[in-house]
Amino acid sequence: SCRLMENFLGSTIRSVESVVIRIPFQQPVKDFRLGKERITDAQTCLVIHVRDSEGQEGWGEVSAGPTAKHVHPPKLKEIVDTTLTPAVVGYEVGNFALLHKRMDEAIPGYHTAKAALEMACYDLVGKCLGVPAWHFVGGKLHEEVSIIGWIKAPTIEQTKQQARALADRGIDTLKVKVGYGPQKDEAIIRAIREDLGDKIVLRVDANSAYNREDALQSLKLLEPHGIFHYEDPIQEDDLEGMAWLRKQTSVRIMADGFCVTPEDLIRVIRMEAGDIVKLSILTNGGIYKTAQMMQIACAAGLPATLGHSYSLTTNTLAELHAAASATNLLPPIESVGLLKTNADIVQEPLDLTQNKVRIPNRPGLGVDIDPLKLERYRINPDIG
Repeated sequence: SCRLMENFLGSTIRSVESVVIRIPFQQPVKDFRLGKERITDAQTCLVIHVRDSEGQEGWGEVSAGPTAKHVHPPKLKEIVDTTLTPAVVGYEVGNFALLHKRMDEAIPGYHTAKAALEMACYDLVGKCLGVPAWHFVGGKLHEEVSIIGWIKAPTIEQTKQQARALADRGIDTLKVKVGYGPQKDEAIIRAIREDLGDKIVLRVDANSAYNREDALQSLKLLEPHGIFHYEDPIQEDDLEGMAWLRKQTSVRIMADGFCVTPEDLIRVIRMEAGDIVKLSILTNGGIYKTAQMMQIACAAGLPATLGHSYSLTTNTLAELHAAASATNLLPPIESVGLLKTNADIVQEPLDLTQNKVRIPNRPGLGVDIDPLKLERYRINPDIG
């Protein structure tokens, strides 16, 4: 281990390679909420490969779903290649504070691209030292975490069928997409409750679909059905509306899209605009900043869940490392992307079908990329 440490000390980032890939979904993903029809049969991902001056390597990955905003992998590749890579090459590979300072000075925003590059550095450092990444995120309080059941379907009957299938698999907490209009939202949740009863925990998410009036109507209609929380009921530019909404209902309000940066999270806390927050490596800019925000939420007495609807094994593992030390973690986590895809680029994809997954103990993120799979799913970024 001393030799590993000697090899690591003074190691610098030598190269950053970015690749855009396209991974097919098991079934086409459809979103028909509020008249905005979106259908896609695959997700596009950005894969980052970092090498250091000693020849060690690390990998990162971020994915884009069909409704993702500001997350277009070909554009992210361009940002990595032209702006972020020149900013970080030659700098100490394990100095994450400096890494983020360099990236943020090079270009504001683009948290997703920064997350992919930083993720690869965590993987590289862990492999250099022979330890899992959670060792230098904050440690490990959890041996395993449970995975939520994720539901989005265009019809009430299909939603009910998906809920039944997940419950039959032993999942006790479901996240149901709403935002179809207050009356349809209520019909969806009522159908699930009537079929599965009160033992199943229901979380709902409108993805900021509503104005204040419609959000309140949706909340009031869902309140009698005992939902655990309502995520992002209101448009993302109306944080005051979130605070107002909290005072109108007994339902817990979760802030997700309102929590992109630490400053955003502090605004949510100060305005008392959420009972729970949701964080994500992809949204927050990487493991380092997500862990930082988790601690801020903890200090404010707010539980936080983690995850993102679209991710492959590498990204999912990174979120497990970020979750490992969180005292305020609200399980189950929402890293459910692997339940939607039918391929990956790693040698051993994570299995989420058992409803729980162990925090990795292998060096780095605990991932080995399969070069043949990477090449198979690589696409020309101009058509991504």
